[in-house]
Amino acid sequence: MAKILLIEDHPEFRETIAEMLELHGHQVTSAQDGREGMTLFSRHSFDVIITDLIMPQQDGISVIVGIRQKSQAVKIIAISGGGNINGVDYLRMTEDLGVDATLEKPFQSQQLLDTVKRLV
Repeated sequence: MAKILLIEDHPEFRETIAEMLELHGHQVTSAQDGREGMTLFSRHSFDVIITDLIMPQQDGISVIVGIRQKSQAVKIIAISGGGNINGVDYLRMTEDLGVDATLEKPFQSQQLLDTVKRLV
């Protein structure tokens, strides 16, 4: 079982992913944007952070940078369905920022479960 922080701005997607992870024995804490996610990260310990990239308040890129400044140990999975924005592939850019895995939306539940299992 992993302690997971899920940062995702779309409520239905966030709830679906959280329920699926919990059904497989993981403990999930959810945040609706990067700002809330960083607050939770500073107050609690997690094994895995799953963060969307394109979000209001604070985007996933700044979340990844902030987490990596504080911890190299926590595993980070970047997720996004945004593709290229203004010619920049943000999901691929996160690999240079130290994420441990990336998943492009839409992804299969089993892909996420396998990724979490591989990282913990």
